[in-house]
Amino acid sequence: VLTPLNTSWLAVSPDTRAAFETFIRTKASPLLWDGAVAWVLNQPGFAVFAVLAFLLYAIGYRRPPRAGQFAAT
Repeated sequence: VLTPLNTSWLAVSPDTRAAFETFIRTKASPLLWDGAVAWVLNQPGFAVFAVLAFLLYAIGYRRPPRAGQFAAT
């Protein structure tokens, strides 16, 4: 089921969702809420968390060292 993140969040904890909206509107900008955050919250929850997981993986990924890769055994 492709449930928007906003719907899932409201079903679990409407108080924190309202507090988050108030925080973003007062501390950042109402335009940020209306533009970016509202768009993200309208996307399916699994997709938002999949993108977040990929970004965190990409940040923490370390390539294996190249030294000794072609050494004779």
